[in-house]
Amino acid sequence: MKNILRKILLVGLLFGYISADDDWKFVCEPNELSFIADKRYFPAGGNDLFPLVFADSRTIQIDKKNKTIKVWTIWLSSQKGRDLMIQNLGKYGNHNNYGFHRYLLTLDYRNMRDKLISLMHMNCDGTGIFNEDGGNKWEQTAPGTLFEGITDEIMKKYNLK
Repeated sequence: MKNILRKILLVGLLFGYISADDDWKFVCEPNELSFIADKRYFPAGGNDLFPLVFADSRTIQIDKKNKTIKVWTIWLSSQKGRDLMIQNLGKYGNHNNYGFHRYLLTLDYRNMRDKLISLMHMNCDGTGIFNEDGGNKWEQTAPGTLFEGITDEIMKKYNLK
């Protein structure tokens, strides 16, 4: 377990999402996030609600002609993010063990817009809480947002222009 925690912290330190002085920022315990140690996942952003977002390299579909990326992402929640999710999802039952969610996104890096296809709210143990359709509607990607950061990180990793 220490090795898994070390890998998660190292990834966070390398990409500037966790500083050496920070406490553990995630609501899930390190052993509950052990799946993140798989090399298929790479850091793609973060903010106060979701301090670390990972993209799943096995699911990435890049369409260079249309300049789009389709990818599953994992958004690890902070306590602030969990509190917001519990408040928003309360009508669907008990979410006290909410820990992260998975987004299936399409990112249009030509026109800087994003489309949420599917969203899965997950407990820390990996069991699902609630799935929802993302609406499949294009939204403009606002500058400085997590969606812009995810798009930028994937573009860098795959040398997309």
